[in-house]
Amino acid sequence: MSELTGGRGDEEQPEAVAAQPIACGEFAGLFDSLAGYDKVFLAVSGGADSLAMMHLIADWLSSRAASGRDHPDVTVLTVDHGLRREARDEAIFTRKAAEALGLAAEILTADEPAPDAGVQEWARTVRYRLLLGRSGREEGACALVTAHHRDDLAETVLMLSLIHI
Repeated sequence: MSELTGGRGDEEQPEAVAAQPIACGEFAGLFDSLAGYDKVFLAVSGGADSLAMMHLIADWLSSRAASGRDHPDVTVLTVDHGLRREARDEAIFTRKAAEALGLAAEILTADEPAPDAGVQEWARTVRYRLLLGRSGREEGACALVTAHHRDDLAETVLMLSLIHI
């Protein structure tokens, strides 16, 4: 992400503001809000944004453990929609990457065939049904954490809608 428009439409603010990367020390504060949960689930697709989140949260967990501070149990969830032959291998890669960081990991598998039309919408619906279904089976306070980049408009709208429910 190289430019931000300050939250207003481009037509209102023609000058873009250069984005600044978040400093390493700022991540701790960002993730510290997760410390109050008993269990945290990370939705990791295997894409750059969610893999980065997984690595950053693994670092956060390590630093909390090293300093004797409480932290939640974290499990990585990845969804195999079965849409491509490579999908299972990619899900296994993601699970192994999580396990290499010392994180528990599970592969959730779509249990219905994809439709002929509207595949992206179907995949999103199935993904969140599986993710929320799995995290909802836990006792205690749980959080489901996702990572999205600026161009994930549909995911962002969905998340904002869920927050306001």
